[in-house]
Amino acid sequence: MLNVSPDDNSDEDVANEVGNMGLDLPNPSGCFNQRIQQASRRKQWKLNYQEASIYLEEGLNNDKFNTHPQSHEALPAYEVAHNHWFYSLDLLAAIMVMLLAACERPAVLYMQLPVGVHGSLEMLCLLILSLDLGIRMKWLGWRSFFGHRRTFFKTLMVLLMLTESIVVLVRQENHFRVTRALRPFFLMHTHYCQGVRR
Repeated sequence: MLNVSPDDNSDEDVANEVGNMGLDLPNPSGCFNQRIQQASRRKQWKLNYQEASIYLEEGLNNDKFNTHPQSHEALPAYEVAHNHWFYSLDLLAAIMVMLLAACERPAVLYMQLPVGVHGSLEMLCLLILSLDLGIRMKWLGWRSFFGHRRTFFKTLMVLLMLTESIVVLVRQENHFRVTRALRPFFLMHTHYCQGVRR
């Protein structure tokens, strides 16, 4: 049988334990001002609830827990990356990159766009896709970001395709581009196509 003395605050300590995201916050018990101490404690509890909801969402989506935000500074990037508006923007950019293939030479004759318009639209879509990668890097950190193979491959593809679109804009002439065949990967990497990846 467990013998707990009345002076032992183990139940309170377990209930007030800070999760991963609140570890870098200052300890509220070290503060002498009661208002600041209560505000800091409320912030820690809010972070604990957010962290618990993130764990539930990751479990529901069958995600690995190594992509969990490790500090409260990574939490805003995580929330932006998991926002439905951001998912929609990523899907729209991936579809636009796919549809631009119909306007490139050699394509359907009546759907051709000028090279400058086509190259600018492609760069805009690729920059939106790279925004997703930048937010992921902020939330995951360098090691986890480059450890994820699909995200690393997407980074290489975006860099290569951005370089190609800059070359097209400078030369004002389309050339044969092998990376056009890899464009469906951007669509598969979106949130709404995650069932296709599994």
